[in-house]
Amino acid sequence: MEKINKIVKTLTEDEYRILEEQVSSNNADKSLQLLRFSRENNLSDKECIKELEIKPNAFYTLKSRLGQKIYNFLVSKMEAPKLDLIKKVAFAGELMFTAEKEVVSATLKRLEKQLADYDLPYELTKIYQNLKKVYVNHPDQFYNYSQLYNKHVAFTLALDRAEEMVGQYFNLYGQYYFSREDSELIQINIIHMELNSMCDLYESHRLYIYGSLVKVFSILFIPNKFDKPTGSMGDIEDIFEEVDAIFLKYENDPFYFQLSKCFDYLKLEYYHRLNLGKKEWEYYEILEPSMGDFLKFLNYYLFTPRLLFTKLEMYREAGKLEKLVDENESFLADLNADKKDTYLYVVTKIYESISLMYDQKVEDAIRCLNNLRYDVTLRHFPHVEMEVKLLTACGYAMVNEGDLCTTLIKSIQRQIRNSEEEMDGADYEDARIMLKILTKMVNFRENKQVDKVEQLIERFIRNNKGEKAVIPYFDTQLLLKYY
Repeated sequence: MEKINKIVKTLTEDEYRILEEQVSSNNADKSLQLLRFSRENNLSDKECIKELEIKPNAFYTLKSRLGQKIYNFLVSKMEAPKLDLIKKVAFAGELMFTAEKEVVSATLKRLEKQLADYDLPYELTKIYQNLKKVYVNHPDQFYNYSQLYNKHVAFTLALDRAEEMVGQYFNLYGQYYFSREDSELIQINIIHMELNSMCDLYESHRLYIYGSLVKVFSILFIPNKFDKPTGSMGDIEDIFEEVDAIFLKYENDPFYFQLSKCFDYLKLEYYHRLNLGKKEWEYYEILEPSMGDFLKFLNYYLFTPRLLFTKLEMYREAGKLEKLVDENESFLADLNADKKDTYLYVVTKIYESISLMYDQKVEDAIRCLNNLRYDVTLRHFPHVEMEVKLLTACGYAMVNEGDLCTTLIKSIQRQIRNSEEEMDGADYEDARIMLKILTKMVNFRENKQVDKVEQLIERFIRNNKGEKAVIPYFDTQLLLKYY
């Protein structure tokens, strides 16, 4: 509730009344009560549950939906000066027929300055097109505006290409993350270098934002192989500072308002890497109210599914797995990932199955994983296919389905051999350690080898890092509870 409390308390009285009317118009009495608690009190989750006299699951559903309503209200109340400018540009040409040339010129030049400030080259081409008409009988000025027109046509194409490259970069990263094949990694680095070159050609805050998205993500998640563009963890704080300054300057820009969520996520991952729990939870609280929309609608500008795996790690490290289980009932229903959105759908199902295991619903987790393998063909994504099989085998070992577990172990062993033959230098030693753990669990039920299994789990946790790490987001210590 802390994040919601802070947001609601920053609203003016008029803004709060409008929000209150919107919430109450849906006959949502409990939501209205919760909104008023946020405005007038500083109640914790437990205190709100007690005051509202509802169950924890119902409360987390209520909180999630109220958070979404607040988020939608913040978006709707934003002034959008960009839209006003665009409307003015649309009617600028009509001035040629209704006003003196001096008035037309002054108006167009005022629009030129505003559009340049907002980095809107396409709209600027319309201004220069009209200014050429105004100065058609003045060769020097006509030539000057012709050159500016040509420059901004090129700049428009550059911005379009940069945005396209951002989408290609994160789509390729999804392929790499699911396959861990070097061919995708090489293409990712080529796109990154091309984007860097384009950003160097123009002084543009919009290009800087695109370049920064890719650069920070690359520093955090792309292995140091081949010709990776330069960058280090030490650069990230400076990038965040510059990006925040741009977002503050253009705080009413709706597009930047959406992209700011991408940087909130990158900050979360950055502080997660540095083991700064307080800071990472600060940004998690920012993302939480609209997490479903973030995952579904911003995956062109980021590989959003990774957030779910980070969420699993954060809740486990903070000892909040019980809260995770309570939240999932509403969160997963609202998310409702589409099978056509392969990356998000697969990660969501893995996240759901692990959450079920933590809730001691192992049979349900196995069913979820088997349904995933039925719903989506994973043979083109060898790494994630192996992870899904490993998790399923863990489930079978936990419920003592020895034959089914052994069948999957053999399948994974064949896949490891094939992968290492096809990819020179590939090393799946961590996966082999996990297979040893599962083999001992199913073959030594009567004469248990708990000490050896504990040693193997410790070895797995210690070594399971880097590019070929398998199911690092799953707490393998859970296996001991079922052995």
